[in-house]
Amino acid sequence: DGEFRLTEDANSQSGSLWYGNYLDLESDFDLEFEVNLGSNDGGADGVAFVLQQSPEGTASLSKGGGLGYKGITPSVAVEYDTWSNNEYNDPLMDHIGLQKNGDVVHFESNELERPSMQMNIEDGKWHNTRIKWSAGSKRLQVYWDGSSIPVLEKSLNMQDEIFGTNPYVYWGWTGSTGDARN
Repeated sequence: DGEFRLTEDANSQSGSLWYGNYLDLESDFDLEFEVNLGSNDGGADGVAFVLQQSPEGTASLSKGGGLGYKGITPSVAVEYDTWSNNEYNDPLMDHIGLQKNGDVVHFESNELERPSMQMNIEDGKWHNTRIKWSAGSKRLQVYWDGSSIPVLEKSLNMQDEIFGTNPYVYWGWTGSTGDARN
């Protein structure tokens, strides 16, 4: 029924799901999803919506704070992070962040936008998230729970700054657990 589980409620899991057709960064796209990040407020680690250039995704997915996308390069990732990893400069609360090139460390050069919406998102509920790309203005927007105001917004020339001359990217979801799970 269009529902996919990226990880089991077990330690040290990772998983991914990739759509088979590419997106063209020279055209607008507007994708909407429902995500459920579990109901254990002390659980970990989260999921990420990832744009990258391989149609098969990646064979080796990171676990724990890597949210499955750590090391995928070139890439752009919208992370829905439910664990505060000190080594990655994570905020103390669950958050949504925007990173590039498989780098999960915040407040450094591969962070595209500071983490936002620091609140509990492991509440057992399904949450609507929307990822919108406007090719003309080169603006990426991320929405949460039907809000008309983006929780993240970034002007970014993804093709030139991240993916080179190739405007075609594949999208998918990655997720992981570590020493904690959800």
